[in-house]
Amino acid sequence: MSAYLIPVFYAVLQLIILIAVGFLARRLGSWTDEFFIGLSRFVVRVALPLYFVARVGRTDIQDLGALLPMPIAALAMVALGLGLSYGIFALLPYRGGNRRAGIAMAAFGNSGYMPLTLAEIVPLSVPVIADTLAPGMIPVQVAAYLFVFSPLLWSVGNLIITAPEAGHREIRLSKLISPPLIGIIIGVVISLSGVAAYADNPRLPVLHLFEAVDRLSAITLPLALVSLGALIGGLKVPRGAFGHYIGLALAVASVRFLFIPAVFFSLYATGLLEFLGPAIVFALFLEMHTPPATNFSLMVGDAGVNTEHTAVTLLVGYVTYLLVMPIYLVLFLTLSPGL
Repeated sequence: MSAYLIPVFYAVLQLIILIAVGFLARRLGSWTDEFFIGLSRFVVRVALPLYFVARVGRTDIQDLGALLPMPIAALAMVALGLGLSYGIFALLPYRGGNRRAGIAMAAFGNSGYMPLTLAEIVPLSVPVIADTLAPGMIPVQVAAYLFVFSPLLWSVGNLIITAPEAGHREIRLSKLISPPLIGIIIGVVISLSGVAAYADNPRLPVLHLFEAVDRLSAITLPLALVSLGALIGGLKVPRGAFGHYIGLALAVASVRFLFIPAVFFSLYATGLLEFLGPAIVFALFLEMHTPPATNFSLMVGDAGVNTEHTAVTLLVGYVTYLLVMPIYLVLFLTLSPGL
């Protein structure tokens, strides 16, 4: 286990620094809220879709079929999260909007930014992953997971956390088909078309188009984490709200960082996930202990409900994630000798 401590520390340190830059810039900088809103929109609507176009578009057609377990896993993970969260909150005294908000944030995690960043950083810091797995495929596996998870978040998750107080019962198609999802779909079309086969020919423009997108992709996830840190730094928690909602936040954290990981590690330690292959298992590991989705802050802001609860839970969730994620990563590597 000790052999992995230093590499994991270096990987986590990069994560913390990027989030801290955004957090401090939002708290201490002179930039306006509109600047950070614009940065977030650029990441979500431009940079992240192009990132998926580049990663998924270069995937071999034969590898696309091997991604099928990830959408199925997304359905299973959401079902597991909802089942556990309903069970936990049934035992607690919370009712109404607070209860629904807790269930939503316990069931739906940040399945994009955090797993994608770790998929890029960890193989660079932990050689056994880079040598044994195909690191370039891990972001594609996360994309396959998001293909199902993202619509579920914006439909089921949004419905649970905002209705019925705000009367937001309708599911808007524009939310279900998000820009990152469009990027994934375009990437799949490019892969199926066979265009990627010509991506290494310097005489054709395809190579240079991919290189241009690759250069933007190189800064996409750092910008995403800076934007995430800025979002956390901009969360408004009124005086007294933290103490009032800390119990709810800890209940959410118990589901996301204790019970869901316990199910995963139980299955993994008993060998029940071996049939999926090490690459899929590692991608699932990245998804099984994420903090609550930051999109919930947008949902409750638009609906005008549960804003204080969401802010406190996100703060507690991300601090907890940075503390437990290195422990789980070391545990996973220890249970995976040679992967």
